[in-house]
Amino acid sequence: MATSYIYYGQAVAAAGTNFRSERGRNLFPARAHCCLPVIGGDARGRTGPFAVDGRDDIFCYSGAYSRAVGDFSPRRRTFETNVHSTLKEVRLGGEVFYSERMQAVLQSSRPKGEYKQETAINFYYEMEILICGEPIRLIYHEDLLEICTGREAAAYGQKESRSRSPRVKHLHNDYYMYSPVREIEWANGDGPDGVKFHKNMIYVEDYGEIYLVEVLRGDHRFRASLARAVLYPQALEKYGLRPAGLSKRGDAENSEVIICEVGSNGMEPPP
Repeated sequence: MATSYIYYGQAVAAAGTNFRSERGRNLFPARAHCCLPVIGGDARGRTGPFAVDGRDDIFCYSGAYSRAVGDFSPRRRTFETNVHSTLKEVRLGGEVFYSERMQAVLQSSRPKGEYKQETAINFYYEMEILICGEPIRLIYHEDLLEICTGREAAAYGQKESRSRSPRVKHLHNDYYMYSPVREIEWANGDGPDGVKFHKNMIYVEDYGEIYLVEVLRGDHRFRASLARAVLYPQALEKYGLRPAGLSKRGDAENSEVIICEVGSNGMEPPP
């Protein structure tokens, strides 16, 4: 196994923040998670079935699996990192969000001996989603989709071009966040009342917001999740739960659920 390159790979099938019982017990630790050692190897995680607080109307799934593999390919002469995250029969809020199967795959590859050459990154996924029992359709930004499914340098290889795009949000420490999803629409026409779409976000009245396919990337890190649900405090109260903390203004903080998150090496070799 080659040790001249620092491998980085991590996956979490599902994780929740700010889910506390009345006694303060954490009800939603990270599920089916794995983390790759810096020298590479094979890390795996598996769990399921699982339901928050033992109830299927908050968040539940039938099975979860994650895997991260890092090794040197003699045939290609490249350092390879492959990360997978899979969830089956996922439910949020009962019928608010459902998917029979969600899978995220992230692959990164860097040629040996070419320090300045950027890492080739491929990120792809599979999922079909029902919102309140109705199917939805995702419409993509073609230029940002190239980043997720092909080489990183194809469209936004330079920081200057990334920062000029109105769809790419510049975060601290040279990290950028974006989504290849341009808009969401109902697959069969009109959907139920109380549900609105905006870009890659789904708003469900009195429940919260669900963000689909978010990508966070920097020079040395690439991370993506298929769904991030932000549950309002009133939604937790309906389930008899309470948020764990308060915001700076003293308001109850929202709770979050991360679904199928994968991370690997960024564009450049480690410093």
